[in-house]
Amino acid sequence: MLTYSLSLLIVLWICYSDIRDHRIPNRSLLLLWFLIEIHLATHSWSSEVSAHLFALISLLIALTFYFTIRGAMGMGDIKLFSLIALLTHSIQLLVSALLLACISAGLWAVISRKKTLPFAPSLLLGSLLALHIH
Repeated sequence: MLTYSLSLLIVLWICYSDIRDHRIPNRSLLLLWFLIEIHLATHSWSSEVSAHLFALISLLIALTFYFTIRGAMGMGDIKLFSLIALLTHSIQLLVSALLLACISAGLWAVISRKKTLPFAPSLLLGSLLALHIH
């Protein structure tokens, strides 16, 4: 229960920081990663290994997007995406989360009419919605 409460606080801080400064603090991502590792440690070793392999593949795909579509996502978003992949370790869940994140970012863009948007809140909202749908 404590890890979930701490994770919620960190996620809220990440959203706030990204909205305010358009930056995701590395310390927040590191703390979130640590809490995800604690969560994975309570599961079997084989699921932990597959989760890390899936997160690595997702990170490589996200980095490919980062370098081909400059300015669309920041490195903090890429790191956050890989942490979400580490937690979900399911391609269906990750694709659903990304699709829902893009939809929520699009709605945010229409409502706010700004040229640059923080993507972390949309990414986290999409992940949360995908987890509850599946």
